[in-house]
Amino acid sequence: MQMNRLLVIVGCSLIAAAHAQSFSPRQQAEFLLKSFWDSPSLQAFVEVGEWIHTLLPPERAMREEDLDNPRRPPIPLFEAVKKRLAEGIIVRGPVSSRPESSGDTLPDPLAKNIKRAVLPSVRSSFFGSEEPFIVPLRPFTLADQFVSFADALSAFHHVTIRMKVLGPARLGPHGVSGVWDVGTAGITFAKPVRINGLAANGTATGADITSLRADFATNCGEPGLNTIGAKSITAGWRGAILAWIGKTPDGTASMSTRQLTGKDRYEKLVIDTIDVDRDSVPDFSIWSGLEQAVASTDTFWKAVFVNIAGKWELLAFAQEADCT
Repeated sequence: MQMNRLLVIVGCSLIAAAHAQSFSPRQQAEFLLKSFWDSPSLQAFVEVGEWIHTLLPPERAMREEDLDNPRRPPIPLFEAVKKRLAEGIIVRGPVSSRPESSGDTLPDPLAKNIKRAVLPSVRSSFFGSEEPFIVPLRPFTLADQFVSFADALSAFHHVTIRMKVLGPARLGPHGVSGVWDVGTAGITFAKPVRINGLAANGTATGADITSLRADFATNCGEPGLNTIGAKSITAGWRGAILAWIGKTPDGTASMSTRQLTGKDRYEKLVIDTIDVDRDSVPDFSIWSGLEQAVASTDTFWKAVFVNIAGKWELLAFAQEADCT
């Protein structure tokens, strides 16, 4: 695989350093490739696929036989990456659900509301210092973040994950979309892996995940093509409002809801406070609202704060896609 072509680095943290120090696109791609071999994961696969075009001369970056059947040429290094995932990997943890941000910058909808409500005082409670992987639900689903979600399941449960390419990249309204030449992938686990959840009434629930169908080329407005093979452990799973990979709840959580209103529906803020272990110390604070559209449709958003070692941490933020 001509690994001597790659820069020798240690750990994923140097990837950020490569960007910060303005390395060339080719050098950045080489950093990402080396990072994959050091610690393979689906997220690393996606990052390699996004940068792989920098390894080719511009005239080879795309070969379209016709508008309905675009084909990207196979690249030996990327073929090796796909083969490694097909053989099976166990993702090294931890995998975080924290939203991407710049310093202390909050997502816009949350930043507009953070001054309207105060998070309650807390001390260390249910999660202790362990950081769970959070998945906001209703109207969001597990499939909305299948890449990091699948990595987190493998890492937390130490279970082998395998990826099979099911379909090529496809032409969309803004060009070819996919992870280089991969449009759809099947993801399977060596054994069922569990995700915990809470139903709307606070009852503990969850599901055992066996597989995912991941579509990297879904266009805005198309039906969701990301699907998950899951077997619920209780009837309440269908109505779960929150899910996480981490410590398992025991019994029914204590829950309360309050609403802040204003001149219109965009100023409505719903805050759900959840005490998982019923020790009178909140473990979750879930904020939900509606963001007014600038050029298209309104978007529903949800932020999840978690009590980690007696401190509130923003561990998840989800927002409906705005099709423009």
